[in-house]
This record gives sequence, structure tokens and C-alpha cells, in this order.
Amino acid sequence: AEETCLEHFGEADLEYVIGTEVPVPGGAHETLSELAVTTPDAARATLEAHRHAFEKQGLNAIWPRIIALVVQPGVEFDHTNVIDYQPAKASALSQMVENYETLIFEAHSTDYQTPQSLRQLVIDHFAILKVGPALTFALREALFS
Repeated sequence: AEETCLEHFGEADLEYVIGTEVPVPGGAHETLSELAVTTPDAARATLEAHRHAFEKQGLNAIWPRIIALVVQPGVEFDHTNVIDYQPAKASALSQMVENYETLIFEAHSTDYQTPQSLRQLVIDHFAILKVGPALTFALREALFS
């Protein structure tokens, strides 16, 4: 990506979202009643593993352009249930990111969260909210209506 950006645009200024907490597309396929929030230790370990991998590939220069880490703040949906955001359960994770000057979190499966929950997620540093089927459905309905 860096080489392609440099070749086509004359500079490499891409920004990156990294992480390993990526759920299956379309939400959970099993029935859920509760979900574990990513621990601060797991988030730090993921950051360090990625930093090491980037260094190993000679990509140290892009580290300042890592803008977000994919984490699980405790939100998800399945075929019959929505697990709503509970700020208290994610507070340690939310506080952990404050130690990183340029980092925010990306939260997947935020479909079906209430407007209040979405607002609180952003306040709690989960500022990239990934949506899927709900947004896709709304777009399809708008395009074909």
C-alpha cells in the first residue's frame, strides 16, 4: 500500500486501522446474551505485536499514521438480539487509549445501537463505528424505492 501510494501520488501518507478483534460479517451467527469487552492488556499486546511486525518489515516510519485499533467494546447483534453498549464495562479500555496521543478505537457491529449509545461510544474513544447490514438495508431501500 505504501509503495502504491508513493508511486501514484508522490507521497505515502496513508493512515491505518489495525487489530485482530474483527467479527464475522453480518453479526454473530450464534445466539448471544453477553459479550466480553477487550481488556486493556489485550489491546496493549495487540498494539505491541503490530508494532513489532511493522518494525520487522522495515515500516517504522508509518507507525505515527496508525490512527485506530479495532477492539470489542461489548456491542454486537445476532439474529434475535442486540447487545447494547454498557459504558461501565468498557471504562478500563476507554481509559487505556488516553495514554496514546493519536489513537482511537474502531468498534464493529454497532448496527442497531441507540443514538445515545452511539454518542457515548464516540465520547468513550470508540470513534470509528462500523455498521453493516442495517446501513446496507437502508441504502438498498433508498435506492430502490
